[in-house]
Amino acid sequence: MAMTRDAAGRRLALELDQPPQTVVLDRDTGRWLSGPGRGSPTLVFSPEGDRLLRGVGMILFETNAVTEILPADLNGVPQTLEGSGGRAWFAPDGRVLVTGPWGDALRLWSWPELQLRGDLAEAGTVMQAAFHPAGKRLATVTRHGRLQVWDVQTQRRLLERPTHNGGVIWSVAFSPDGRRLATAGNDQTVRLWDPDTLEELRTLRGHQSEVWTAIWTPDGRQLVSAGKDASIRLWEVAHEPPRREWSELAQTPEFSPDERWLAVRQRDGTVMVLDPFTGEARRQVGPALELGGFSADGLTLSLLRSDRVVEWRRLDNGLLVQTAPAPPEPPATTARRLSPSGRWLIHGTEEGTVWVGKMGGGSAARHLVGHRQRVISLEVSPDERRLLSGSLDLTSRLWDLETGQELAVFVGHQMSVSALAFAPDQGVIATGSWDDTARLWDPVGGTPRAVFSGHPGSVHAVAFAPDGRTLAALSGSGELRFWNLAMGREAGVLPGPAGEGTGRLRFSSAGRWLAVVRPGGTLTLLLAPREDTKPEARRLDIAPD
Repeated sequence: MAMTRDAAGRRLALELDQPPQTVVLDRDTGRWLSGPGRGSPTLVFSPEGDRLLRGVGMILFETNAVTEILPADLNGVPQTLEGSGGRAWFAPDGRVLVTGPWGDALRLWSWPELQLRGDLAEAGTVMQAAFHPAGKRLATVTRHGRLQVWDVQTQRRLLERPTHNGGVIWSVAFSPDGRRLATAGNDQTVRLWDPDTLEELRTLRGHQSEVWTAIWTPDGRQLVSAGKDASIRLWEVAHEPPRREWSELAQTPEFSPDERWLAVRQRDGTVMVLDPFTGEARRQVGPALELGGFSADGLTLSLLRSDRVVEWRRLDNGLLVQTAPAPPEPPATTARRLSPSGRWLIHGTEEGTVWVGKMGGGSAARHLVGHRQRVISLEVSPDERRLLSGSLDLTSRLWDLETGQELAVFVGHQMSVSALAFAPDQGVIATGSWDDTARLWDPVGGTPRAVFSGHPGSVHAVAFAPDGRTLAALSGSGELRFWNLAMGREAGVLPGPAGEGTGRLRFSSAGRWLAVVRPGGTLTLLLAPREDTKPEARRLDIAPD
């Protein structure tokens, strides 16, 4: 079955195959028209809306079918466009008609004169074509997994690359602004491309069989895809170009509770407070040994100075609000974490002991003993009542910060535990390891819930989306992978550059943003995925001026 609508959106036309029938629905009046059909997989209204074009004699991969043109009221004798091929697409201005495939070429015609203007030679068995919104370029996809971009005026192929594992690509579409291409294919994926370079921007995984179509919403912020698995999927893919870059980040970024600010610490100790919407630095403080985070009201920022003093500063004017002496640094410190409120200062050591100091507590740091080797990762729960620690001893451990009691031990990784995260409701815990896996655990008893494998270059960071439905995992290769927790399967991959150092992740509290620090220390700020989607959305790269 094929379906199309006219430019005004007032009429729908359908090509049915059992029995072959062409029908037209007037949406304003509810009136149906019907006539003999051709069982064609292609159907399109003319730009004026007074005619319909459909394929005749088409089999799925037919290369020498023809296009038939008939009145939109289904009355009158159809006109056959000989030597055309059975698929048809109009340029945005309605002056050019592309048909095909005819042999291995596409054919260009003037409209409405139907004068042959030339061929796009060696295009292959084209399954679908899409015009750039400006009409000067045409993207095509083929039966054998080729994505191509053509100059319509010169009839030259500008770019070509194989993709979708060489299988059939069923669909191609330019975004409304013309800055991205979407393709859908037999390999069960939807893919996003830069149309100027054919660099792959994103692979969207989730369908369980071949994907037949991917359509942009009018604002270009979402894609709708459908396929053989009988599912319709909505993907968040809003995008804006980089505005400003920062690099040399040495710590996980911290968002303010209202998502208006993002604090980052660079390797020289400088702490910058950024506006996530623009990437502009609004305030600079420090230098600092450790960035804590924002107070619950979002008015102050905590940090640990190099003179072992914890300070709190107002964001509106940068003035110092309060200071408190920090406990001494333990020997052979291997990890450090200042809680966002500045209440707790925690150290991990070479021997495996975790030191917990409480600001204003009036007592020495508590020693938490359990790990048998170096502690390399620490994470404080959102309510700052519990602590996760990860170690070279292949375990992670859950602690009560007030009492120092060990609540659970998580055993199962085959290498060191390098990444830790609490779910928003703290009902599940995630860990990542040098063994290339991320794992989910029940915090009560430490029993395993799920294993997510295949992260190239070990797992550097894990983070839960605030809705608790998605886990993001960042690997040493720079790849960001998303997991659908309800279904227990991968839901998307965002490639990225590798580099020396440790990668980091942080979702903002309400779920608008995802801050990604790749192993090289460069920050990318993404609009966070919504629902079960993982696409690129808005992106802000942060690296040196």
